[in-house]
Amino acid sequence: MSLEGNLRDFNILEIIQLLGQQGKSGILRSWKEGEEKVEVYFFEGKVIHAVPSPKSKIDPIGEKLVKAGFLSKEGLKRVLEEQKKAPRPLGEIIVSEGLVSEEVVRETLCNQVYEIIYDLFHWQEGQFRFEALPVKISGKVSFFLDVEEIMLNILRMVDESSQIEKKIPTKYLILKSTGMLEREGKELPWDRKMIYELVDGKRSVHEIINNSLFGQFFTLEIISELLEKGYIKPVGIKREIFLPSPSVLGEKRPRREGWGRAAIIGGFCLILFFLSFGFFNFRFLGRGMVQGLAAPPSSLSRFKEERLKWAKRIYFLEVGKEPSADELVKAGLLSREEVE
Repeated sequence: MSLEGNLRDFNILEIIQLLGQQGKSGILRSWKEGEEKVEVYFFEGKVIHAVPSPKSKIDPIGEKLVKAGFLSKEGLKRVLEEQKKAPRPLGEIIVSEGLVSEEVVRETLCNQVYEIIYDLFHWQEGQFRFEALPVKISGKVSFFLDVEEIMLNILRMVDESSQIEKKIPTKYLILKSTGMLEREGKELPWDRKMIYELVDGKRSVHEIINNSLFGQFFTLEIISELLEKGYIKPVGIKREIFLPSPSVLGEKRPRREGWGRAAIIGGFCLILFFLSFGFFNFRFLGRGMVQGLAAPPSSLSRFKEERLKWAKRIYFLEVGKEPSADELVKAGLLSREEVE
C-alpha cells in the first residue's frame, strides 16, 4: 500500500493521524524542491523513529550528545566506525558500548522526532509518500509514540511559541542564575536541571539550545519556565545587529554605551526624517518605477513592523521586561504616531 500527495492539500498531522488510525507500518517520506527527504517511521500505527534532512538545522543524535557533553568526539568517531562495520542505529550502538545511558539516548531520540515533525508542520509545500514496509525495531532504545499524543503536542508547541517569543525576543540574549533556586533549596527535574546548569551568565540562548539535548522548542520552553519562576534572568546580549553592546541589567553602565544607544535611536529618527520629506531619491534602484517617492503601503507596513520589533528588543534588553506602547514613546524609541 502506498499513499502520496502534496503538502499543500494535506497537512502532515492529518497524514500521520490517518496512518496511526489504520495501524500502518512503513516509512513516510516528505520532500520539497532543494531539500533532501525527511523520513518518519511507523510500526503498527506508532511513530518509532524519524530522520531529518541533512540540510536542516537539526543535529544527528551523535553530534547532539557531543555538544551536550554526554559523548566525547573520540567516542562518536568510534561508534561511527562500528556502525560502518555492522549497520545498526547509532543510538543502539552508543548504549550497547556503555557510553551514554539508555534513558538519555531514548529521551534525545523522542525529542528529535517531535523537532522533525514540528518542522514538517510548517512546510507550506512539498510532496509526501508513504510506503508500507516491514520496519525493524531497535531493542535497547526503542520507543512508541502515539499519533494522537504527537498531534496534541505539536499543536501545543505551535500555540505556545508566540508566548515564548515574548519572553525570549532574541536568541542572543545572555542569561544568568538569580540564585533563588539555591536559596530556596529546591531541586529541579533532570531536564530542567540540565538547562539550568547551562545558564552561566556567558552563554546566549542560542548557545544553550546548541548545547541542549532537547531541540530548539523544548529548550526554549524550559528557559521560558525558568524565567517565569525567577530562577534565571537576562543580563544582556551576545551579538545582534543594530542593538547596543552587551550590558548587565541593573548595573550602572559606562557613559559611552548610553551614547551608543542614543546614536542608534538618533540614526533611526534621522532616516525617518529624511524619508518623510522625500530627501532621498530611490528611482535609481530599478527601471519602470513610478515617479515620485511614495513607498507602497505594504513596504511602509513592513518598515513600521521592523521599527516596532527592534524598539521592543532594545527596551527589553535595557529594562528587562516587555514594554507597553506608552513606555516605548516615553523612552524615545518610537513616536506616538508609530505605536498607534
